[in-house]
Amino acid sequence: GLPLEDISWQYRFDSLTGELQIDDFTTAVLGGSLSIAAMQYDPNETRQQVDIVLADLNVESIVGLADYPGVYADGLVSGYLPFIVAGDHITIEKGLVGALNPGGNIRYTPTSSQPSSNQSLQLVNQALSNYQYQTMN
Repeated sequence: GLPLEDISWQYRFDSLTGELQIDDFTTAVLGGSLSIAAMQYDPNETRQQVDIVLADLNVESIVGLADYPGVYADGLVSGYLPFIVAGDHITIEKGLVGALNPGGNIRYTPTSSQPSSNQSLQLVNQALSNYQYQTMN
């Protein structure tokens, strides 16, 4: 799971209609924060939107969730993710997550000592052996 800490929020629940209103939701996550200014859940609606704001998330913590051997990354990202819930599907429409200044590094050291015979893969491995970025969207 994803550990959430220091959760703060206000809510209102209408037991007659099943509607839930959440305001000012904030939590510490992945070295940064996640917030939702306002969210309205209506069980009678077929489409709902939840706008999530990400601030100062630590790229090293994000990469650590995937547990890829040989991958190291650092830097911070922030952004906006509009989650759309329609039926049993969740999509993100027109979100944006980008790197914060001054950028960061991504390094990949293959766990196998055998070089790949695939030239394209060799090029990717070489590029990621010490990739430094200033922007990332």
